[in-house]
Amino acid sequence: MPAAADQTHADFHVEDSIVMFYYPELSSAKRFYGQLLGLEQTYESESAVIFRVSDTAQVGLVAAGPGAFHDVRDENSVMLSLVVRDVDAWYERLLEQGQVDFLKDIADSRANPIRSFLVADPGGYTVEFFSWVAEGDAQVSARP
Repeated sequence: MPAAADQTHADFHVEDSIVMFYYPELSSAKRFYGQLLGLEQTYESESAVIFRVSDTAQVGLVAAGPGAFHDVRDENSVMLSLVVRDVDAWYERLLEQGQVDFLKDIADSRANPIRSFLVADPGGYTVEFFSWVAEGDAQVSARP
């Protein structure tokens, strides 16, 4: 086995990431991410469903039960933040659905150069939608 100093950065390249959320049942969470948000489903089994968020990130939905690594909790302190090009368009789309639990209305942040809103998914996880903005401006800019 080569010494750590002999290994290149490419040996430790991360190709993808999947955030796993746990639910008592999967149907409402699957509908939220698949139908309401319109994310592409990439995998499904009896105990898990995975949706693509971007080219290198996914969100996994895991059913509670004996094979699950974690238990479902009453309060979830994890937030999925989705960086989007047009946060206002996403806000209007979800508002028109009439089935989304908004936790925070759309607003510009005073502390960070973002415009965002928050919703709750069916398992109580917070999903943040935000766009980077130029400071003092509502126009989307490149990442700081």
